[in-house]
Amino acid sequence: MSYSKLTLFVVFISGLFLWSASEKQAISLPYQSTAPVIDGDLSDDCWQSLPWHSGFLYHRTLQAAEKDTRFRMFHDGYHLFVAVEAFEPLPEKLRREKYPFDSSIIWMNDSIEFFICTDPLKRSFHQIIIDAAGQRYDTRYEDNNAGGYKGNATWDSGAEVGCAAGDDRWCIELALPLALLNASAPELSFNLVRNRNSVSPRQLSSFAANSESKNARPEIFLPLLPEQWQADVYAFAVNLIGTEYKRLDGNHFVADVSVHASSRSDRFRILRQHLRLLNLQGELVAEQENKIEVPAGKFTELLVKLQNVDAGTYLLDIRLYDNLSARNLLAGVREKILLEYAPFSIRLINPPYRNAIFASMPEQNIEAAIDFKDFLGKPLTVTLSGKDGKVDEFHIAAAQATQTVQFQAKDLPIGDYRLSASVGGLDFKPEIVLPIRKLKALKGEVWVDREGITHVDGKRFFPFGWYGHDDSDAPKPHLNSVLDTSLYSTREGLLQAFDRRQQLGEKMMLFPYQEFNANWGSKVFATKNRSGGLTPEQRELLTAFIPTIREHPALLGYYMADEPEAHDDNPRWYLEVYELLRELDPWHPCFMLNYGLYGIRRFYQTCDILLPDCYPTYFEDGSTGKPRHCSSEWAMAATALRPSWFMPLVASWPARNRRNVRGVPPNYDELRSQFFQALIHNVKGFNLYAYFESQRFASLILGPDDIGKTLQTLQDFLLPNSRQQALKVTTKPESEFFQAGFKMEGDKQCLLAVNTEMRPIKATFVIQEPVADKLYVAGEKRFVKLNRGVFSDTFLPGETHVYVNSEAAAAAVPMVEGTRQAIDALRRSRKKPGNLIGMGEMLVADYLDYSAGKLPPGVPKIEASSDPKSFFATAKTGSRYYLIDGLTAPKRVEYTWSPAKSDQSPFIEITLPEAATLRELVLYTPSGNLRSGSVDVADRRIDFTRPQTEVADREVVKISVPLPEIVADKIRIDFKDFDIDFHTQRPERRLLSEIELY
Repeated sequence: MSYSKLTLFVVFISGLFLWSASEKQAISLPYQSTAPVIDGDLSDDCWQSLPWHSGFLYHRTLQAAEKDTRFRMFHDGYHLFVAVEAFEPLPEKLRREKYPFDSSIIWMNDSIEFFICTDPLKRSFHQIIIDAAGQRYDTRYEDNNAGGYKGNATWDSGAEVGCAAGDDRWCIELALPLALLNASAPELSFNLVRNRNSVSPRQLSSFAANSESKNARPEIFLPLLPEQWQADVYAFAVNLIGTEYKRLDGNHFVADVSVHASSRSDRFRILRQHLRLLNLQGELVAEQENKIEVPAGKFTELLVKLQNVDAGTYLLDIRLYDNLSARNLLAGVREKILLEYAPFSIRLINPPYRNAIFASMPEQNIEAAIDFKDFLGKPLTVTLSGKDGKVDEFHIAAAQATQTVQFQAKDLPIGDYRLSASVGGLDFKPEIVLPIRKLKALKGEVWVDREGITHVDGKRFFPFGWYGHDDSDAPKPHLNSVLDTSLYSTREGLLQAFDRRQQLGEKMMLFPYQEFNANWGSKVFATKNRSGGLTPEQRELLTAFIPTIREHPALLGYYMADEPEAHDDNPRWYLEVYELLRELDPWHPCFMLNYGLYGIRRFYQTCDILLPDCYPTYFEDGSTGKPRHCSSEWAMAATALRPSWFMPLVASWPARNRRNVRGVPPNYDELRSQFFQALIHNVKGFNLYAYFESQRFASLILGPDDIGKTLQTLQDFLLPNSRQQALKVTTKPESEFFQAGFKMEGDKQCLLAVNTEMRPIKATFVIQEPVADKLYVAGEKRFVKLNRGVFSDTFLPGETHVYVNSEAAAAAVPMVEGTRQAIDALRRSRKKPGNLIGMGEMLVADYLDYSAGKLPPGVPKIEASSDPKSFFATAKTGSRYYLIDGLTAPKRVEYTWSPAKSDQSPFIEITLPEAATLRELVLYTPSGNLRSGSVDVADRRIDFTRPQTEVADREVVKISVPLPEIVADKIRIDFKDFDIDFHTQRPERRLLSEIELY
């Protein structure tokens, strides 16, 4: 065989191997009732009849691993069993360093990583690492709302592992409880990774072909098909409600743990609940087991008392088992908790916010409740003191479990006060102190009432605005706020932004971390500098900056962070920032944005108002990235902890999901669903993500304004809290996640209802409050009649209805069907008849594909002399394909085109899918910025100039260039004379907004 033929043969065989390895098919997961002994010895009978799976590939190169790894798997209905053999010629050289409990660093030993995903949409997955020393690490990954995943190492797999080494291999056995994986449906996927660290350089190989270096990639996981799956086994969930730490007597303490167990089963069950308290090294401190009764389709609550537990931080492990002798695990959860003892505490009732009396608050008094866990019946003294000493004092001879006191504060001078409670009749004098401030009046002061409703200068304020609103828009009455995430390069630039917001009638949230660097960036406050406490330099900058803006009437508050859990930021750092900002500016709140429930719970103490961003994400096949009821879950989690606003998804993101299905913008009903779900669960304001991403889609150009008008018109109906016990709902067919809430304040009554399923629903509502006999459906020109508080209504898939007891209010909002029709009309208008290059409204995936040269039939090719990727929204696409999407006067700079400043001969060249007779070229130039140019088509040059008419401010000028019916498939436009700003952030200073060709 010649060398060339041998080379060709080797290449062919290698290519064939790589192809077959990367095309591995689904793996069957057999069912067996007999479990192995988990000790690393793979000689158990249950393993012998199962097939081995092998063929591990090195990361990135996809070459076959030098030393292969193979595995077997099966399940018994409750556990997933995995046996792994890792071939190793010198097992005595295995790296087996000892690491602390639950340390992720064990991957640096010789180890196996097992990944399992039980979510078909790949929103979450689990990782278990087992090393050659038998050490284990596990974590649960969740979608981080930014195209990646974030791990939560508090999650415990409950896995049992065994490890053993032979003469030429080392082995592991893994028994993984399925109940702790949320494995309620047989749509599993998995991967195994081997870290061979006994050699240098280390060798990393994977069963699923992995062309990258990172392992946490669920998109490459292989399907795992279980046989004889019993999904109904896992119809249970268990959660921690809360803990309370109490003293029994002397130095004996008890931890009260409230547990919530729920069932989706259709039958009554008696279960066993096992609770363990572990120290942070995973060692058992206390445990208790109880039988509990769980009704079919309902929940039960249980109070568990753990005796003689010291104060401190622990891991609380709660497991739910069936009541059989086999003790099959059905559900579980692990959370980190803090137990600390306070014999009594002060709970401030008024003022309700920041322990501060604002000048515009209607109630100018101090009311507090002292709650006792200990010292009942002892004398109690409650004292209000100021800088000049005692102001007033209450003496109570024998303290009750809860003691309420009230002090008048209307005539108190401005200043700082001290509310103290002390107990007598003891050998020592326990005392607790609460600081209270009475503030001077400040124009634009912001505070929150007991129901979480925002007030500005004493008046209710219903926040509605954009994340990054465009300054070029005129004022809109329903827009009253904006989140500005800029880090300004100059103080003057920031003040100009404030002034502009004031002109627009908007109040601004901003980052407090302004360093005024020339590059618009952050150094002192960079993410890497948020791992410890607040540094002296950071404290100094904040102390100097905040007083310079706190009196600007356009200031709404301080944006503490954008998803800090995604960067492993330290909550302690934000807590210190929050405490400093409260001192420097008590008149304006601090906001914290989190993408997940874990982040909300981790960072809620670092802000006044939570602002969760729950993005359902919508796709072309009708699927969503999160369940359509997720807005309710996020809102409930946030409002349980803090007053909360909400950041709905008003954009199309991502471009594609992990199944390669294209993303689409939410339609009007999907927008309404997000907003009204949040309102049902007591959210009090909205910041929409994001203006710069939204204004290319018809539903997002028109829909948000009409929702804003609806909310502001109905704000007195929508802002009060929903009355949980006032409404009962039944649906046909039964809908577990149908959302509804009833609100009532004064003479105003409101019922909100959202069908979160994509099927028609008939709902029957029973209102258990005095209610009108007729409710009007806002924006729908109809009403429903009630019979003793009961009525029924129908809901289309994904539909929302808003019922109010005012006919005038219901008629004053935009008509829902009218908005739907206007959106459809705008979308149709963007695809003009006869326009050979007009694509109309496109998806984000289209812009990405077309700019990368991936052109399907019928799409023109657009080339440009330059196409700067200057903006966040166009960083991967440039702007040239925005010139054929049918938006002649876009509101955002991203959707226009200008050449680079260095471009000396700017042009655009368009290649048609096929030759056509060309009659007219139409150019749209903002503010008439393009004055002249020429067109080259079929070896002919045609000069053009802009019409010499007066151009109004921000007017888009249309330039028509007649073409003498030339048959061609290509046209080039050269731009000669123009006046643009190469660094502008405004569309009116760009060169082109649209091109049409007829």
